[in-house]
Amino acid sequence: MNRMATLAVIVTACFAVIGSAQGPQLAPFFENFEAEPTCGVGFNQACPLVGLFYNSTAPEDSLEWTVDVGGTGSLGTGPSVDHTTGTATGKYLYTETSGGAAGIFALLNSPLFDITSAANPQIGFWYHMYATDTGMGTMHVDMKQQINAGNDGVTVPGATNGTFVAGSSLFTAGAPGDTITVSGSTMNDGVYTIVTVIDDFTLEVTPNFVSSEGPISYQHDRLIQDITPAFTDTQDLWQKKNVPIAPALVPYGNGFTFQIIIRGVRGLNFTSDMAVDDFEFIDAQSDDIGVVSIDAPGSDICIGNYNVTATISNFGTNPQSNVPVSLLVNGGLVVTDVIAGPIPGGQTIQHTFSISGNFVAGPNSIDVITSLTGDLVAANDILSGVVNATAVINTFPYSENFEGGSAGWAVGGTTTFALGTPANAVINAAASGTNAWVTNLTGIYNANEQGFIRSPCFDFSGLSNPWVSLSVWWESEFSWDGTNLQYSVDGGLTWANVGAFGDQGNWYTDNTLNGNPGGSMEGWTGRTLSGNGSGGWVTAQHSMLFLAGAPSVEFRLTFGSDGSVQDEGIAIDDFMIFQPIVPFPGSGEDLTLSTGVNGAEDNSLGSETKQVNIGDALTIRTDSPMGTYTNAPYALLADLFATAGPLPAPISPINFPEVHISATVVVVLDGHNTASGAGLNWVVAPAGGSTLNFSVLDPLLSGNSVLLQSLSISNMAANGFFAITDGRVFEVQ
Repeated sequence: MNRMATLAVIVTACFAVIGSAQGPQLAPFFENFEAEPTCGVGFNQACPLVGLFYNSTAPEDSLEWTVDVGGTGSLGTGPSVDHTTGTATGKYLYTETSGGAAGIFALLNSPLFDITSAANPQIGFWYHMYATDTGMGTMHVDMKQQINAGNDGVTVPGATNGTFVAGSSLFTAGAPGDTITVSGSTMNDGVYTIVTVIDDFTLEVTPNFVSSEGPISYQHDRLIQDITPAFTDTQDLWQKKNVPIAPALVPYGNGFTFQIIIRGVRGLNFTSDMAVDDFEFIDAQSDDIGVVSIDAPGSDICIGNYNVTATISNFGTNPQSNVPVSLLVNGGLVVTDVIAGPIPGGQTIQHTFSISGNFVAGPNSIDVITSLTGDLVAANDILSGVVNATAVINTFPYSENFEGGSAGWAVGGTTTFALGTPANAVINAAASGTNAWVTNLTGIYNANEQGFIRSPCFDFSGLSNPWVSLSVWWESEFSWDGTNLQYSVDGGLTWANVGAFGDQGNWYTDNTLNGNPGGSMEGWTGRTLSGNGSGGWVTAQHSMLFLAGAPSVEFRLTFGSDGSVQDEGIAIDDFMIFQPIVPFPGSGEDLTLSTGVNGAEDNSLGSETKQVNIGDALTIRTDSPMGTYTNAPYALLADLFATAGPLPAPISPINFPEVHISATVVVVLDGHNTASGAGLNWVVAPAGGSTLNFSVLDPLLSGNSVLLQSLSISNMAANGFFAITDGRVFEVQ
């Protein structure tokens, strides 16, 4: 039997049990799961439901729909609140995917429904499918329809398959794959799959019958998979799915009763947790447009102007066009837009208002209202919410050592992060003063942590070259548990890493973190036992040129761990945001210069000037970290000056025509013909940059310095002419 046929038998078996215990439910029917007791949150935790919904129990159903409150155990997955109450105490059902393989599924079975009371039968439910990567699976809506039933059946064993004969019910609508559920017999109770429809009264079925019996009771069912297209998502919000029932029903037999099966299929990894809440079976109205959710901005943002996005649903059966929808912030009308449509019946769309809303410090009320002519269902026409906005920090440099408390930083997720005096065996002191953030000040972190500390809001409008510096101490299982620094510019709706593995400035030490902190596999990780702990406080620094001018920026330091082997974890202190002061500033664009002496090159703060001796090997690398100037030609410009004498002028659009490469530099930078002036001799390579190798040969250069800057001529430059790096200096001893 193939997998789909097996699935049909599994679902039918469960369906038959509930069908005999509960009568069909009429519209309207609602279920919010608030009466269900919570279950454990472990992978494949058994969760017997006490209401009319139930989990399948067959072996092919490798996941359970679990009753939960207040968020799942993994950061970056699942809802943090239910849909019914919008609080962390409300209940919902979800699938825990911390184990298992891609493709396993959970089956949530509804009670039987009778459509006779509904002219336009429709089911609907709210779903949540949040993942921070591509690991999310798919959700499916299947239907089991009872086509006909009777109590005059006869079972006849055959050589291989059985023969089933009905005395009065016609099998005109029968088809291979349908099922016959036999009950009330002595030897043959069970679920049988139709192999062949012999005639209107006779079927060939499998498996074979044990004995000839009759008359017996039977039920003829059909499983119809995906009565609406399968769907997926990666957003951290509850969304509505409406499904008209009439188009999926088989137009033969009784056809009045059916059951819904919500099938959640696991994706690639543990981030494919999915949830459902607030199921309904209703008689849909012809004209009914409503607001499903306010999707953006998030509930906690920085002050400022934000686009507002809402999900609008056509709960009715008629397609709708030219739908007015209004946005109010703090009671004031911002704009009324008209959605052109058409929006088909039962479908939803996302709408971003044409004018952004202004959110001030404190709680802000937000209302989205639909105004469709002829819509008689007022209950879903308005949706209200509250957005908390925090004042921004716009004075720099910003420096926080947490000696006065949390300073606006807050803990989130499932974590042992705490602020205080570290007192562990390894992490036993703050970087400065007495306070630091540590994953457990006096012990080890937990298994399966997914948490963070989140910063206040910052306004980078006045910063052209922001940098971040922080003190980090890591003592966690290498490549399994670790931390990273992330930023958000949309009020926390989305997060991205600052920097990447391999970046300079004591940045991330691994890119295969199984603990997946913040949904990323990059971060600081390692411990003394494996020889790759930090061994104390380390100052990590990184450019944030990509955030220059951003009016609203937040940070979070995440920590993620797997299910085994814990240690002391991570400690954070001395968080700083500043603009470096360099002696030879460049144009502040996406072009960097790194230098090295007898080793790897770097451009960390404080390394602008390096001392060299005669015979030293020099490396000089030009990068475009964000790819703006990848594959663009560039020149390495150099100027020789006496170390104790006046400094040369930095390159600028004013003196650029006079820039040259001193002839004497050819002796210093031996091995390349750089005496050809400012001609472009090389190309900026992709990842890894373009590295040039030189050596210091002439003893007469002692007491002199060489100023280096890379320059790329490009119409993409901010001034439309060229981009140039900050200056780096070699002082010849």
